[in-house]
Amino acid sequence: SDRKIKNLMVIFSILTIRRILLITGVILFYYCGFPMVNASPTSSSLSHSKLIISSIPSIQCIDNDMYYFKYEKKTCKEYISKKPSKRCHLVSEGKIARDFCRFTCNNCVCADVIKVSLKNGKRKKCSWVLQNQQKKCNMKTKWKSRVRDYCPESCNICPTKNPSINPSVSPTTMPSPLLSGAPSQTDVTKHPSENPSHLTTVPTFASSEEPSRTPSLKKMTEKPSKNISQFPTRTFSQAPSIREVNDHMRSIFKFWSAFRSPETGMYCDNIKFTNSKTCGNGYYSIASAGWGLISDVIFTELGLLTSSEGRARANQTMQTGFYEWPKNPSGYYKHFASLGWRLESEWSTIDTAIFITGCRFAGRYFGGDLAVLAEEMFRAVNFQAACNPDGKPQMYTKVNDDGKMDESSRYLTPYNEYYIVGFLAAEWEKAYNPNSDQARKYFETYFGLDRKPVGAYGKPKTNNVYGHEILSDSGSLVSSFIPLFCRFATGSFKSNPYYQTMMV
Repeated sequence: SDRKIKNLMVIFSILTIRRILLITGVILFYYCGFPMVNASPTSSSLSHSKLIISSIPSIQCIDNDMYYFKYEKKTCKEYISKKPSKRCHLVSEGKIARDFCRFTCNNCVCADVIKVSLKNGKRKKCSWVLQNQQKKCNMKTKWKSRVRDYCPESCNICPTKNPSINPSVSPTTMPSPLLSGAPSQTDVTKHPSENPSHLTTVPTFASSEEPSRTPSLKKMTEKPSKNISQFPTRTFSQAPSIREVNDHMRSIFKFWSAFRSPETGMYCDNIKFTNSKTCGNGYYSIASAGWGLISDVIFTELGLLTSSEGRARANQTMQTGFYEWPKNPSGYYKHFASLGWRLESEWSTIDTAIFITGCRFAGRYFGGDLAVLAEEMFRAVNFQAACNPDGKPQMYTKVNDDGKMDESSRYLTPYNEYYIVGFLAAEWEKAYNPNSDQARKYFETYFGLDRKPVGAYGKPKTNNVYGHEILSDSGSLVSSFIPLFCRFATGSFKSNPYYQTMMV
């Protein structure tokens, strides 16, 4: 109900970023993996969008309802549209009005401008960036934005113009997540096919020799079983239940998008609901960027972002993180940074791990150059060093400016969210230092590969809570975000039968 949603938003407003991620993660997984098929667009979406027919790739052409210029009443419709030739170039908090008021500013195609004005006052043609795309596309303009925002074609961030040279030999079995711009012009066939389908439309009554690998598409039974199970299942489903993308999921998408800066692609540490400004406290979190990348993959799979939009967003976040965010000689990232990347905070092992996990997740989903970049980013961080070769359970939480581990930060012991660090340490060692096995031994001892970890030095702790065996780093329960972080960030956690049982 509306009242419940309002209550949920109030709760969100007082939670920290990790608690928000916890709740959002559960909801995202509930919906994850199935494209959105919307039978009819709402009248509101049609009134603020338009169909662009062009040889240049088009992008989503709508005004952002959450955007305003400095004051809440100065929206796209009420303010920018009055003098679009001047106001579409206005910049506030690093946001260019034309990127948020695409319908109003007629900014609906992915094309280079004639010339772009740089921060130093010089004006350059977009072809100028081809001399050094990586450097010049990230340079600032006099409007405090980036050159890539005005030269998207030259900077290779547009959707592809050309069809695949290797087209599919068979039609897709799934409907498109986007609506067609116009109904089909062909009539329904008047004659039956000369080659009818060999598949029967009548269900078989014979039992299958093996269980189905995909969930049933049948409606729920109208008569529930009289013999209710006394225990929940001990294994996770290989595919989540099929759920329609509803208004609540779209609200989550808007909520996450409010965390993201379109100027840099980075994500806030937290956000206030008293206004729609990005990063009210003025700083961003590298861990938020990791979860943001994972969320954008899910939004793309659900159809809330097109494939080209999802890829462009992931590319921007990964490029900014890798080339602009503060890093030390061992590749570890600052936990927090301001818009100018100058905020003082710790070089964090766990927050670096979450960001790199998000990059690898997005890289594997979108593939191509993003997969290459994600692997380069992973290789650049010496995760193995987070596990001391002495074999003791304490892990390093911080790194010094010179890239060496901070000995004073070595105090956390399994089981906790540092499972993610241990997992990446074992993966990194296997790929880039295979002659060593210290990280892999550490991970197997304290976290376990395919069974309960054997442990050492009394770690991890095994607690019995109401008859359930649960791991901890102490004699009490760990926070519920910890198993959820491990569950969503790594494949090994959800493939380990012991952790499957522990989470039920």
